[in-house]
Amino acid sequence: MTEVIVETDFLTGLIHRSDRLHKTCLEILGRYRVYLSPYSLIEYRLVNVHKAEYETWIKVFRYIDLILRHYNIRILPSNPIIHTYSMEYRVKYNMSLFDSIYAGSSKYYDLPLLSSDKVYGKVGDIKWIPLEIT
Repeated sequence: MTEVIVETDFLTGLIHRSDRLHKTCLEILGRYRVYLSPYSLIEYRLVNVHKAEYETWIKVFRYIDLILRHYNIRILPSNPIIHTYSMEYRVKYNMSLFDSIYAGSSKYYDLPLLSSDKVYGKVGDIKWIPLEIT
């Protein structure tokens, strides 16, 4: 089974049944061995911080933990070298912080990056697999 690293769009699609990518994310789990970037949880919280109170966030992250365990999705460890790649990508490709970190994670772990974000298509030294609605 091919291994891939995924980012926040996959996490969001997986945990929210109403998300446009939900069905696709479930199908992906049958085709790939999925690893979650360690930075996805941070980005998810930052993007959605205004949507919930403290007590709700505790429940949300417990639910995420349950889903990750259920589907046997491992969170990859962080590493300083990922950030060196990230800085290079931010400058070279004018990427956002999180996009550059995900690309750096893909390079560091030598895993294809499965994402709906087309920005990864311009990064020549990583493999990008488009996450598309099926």
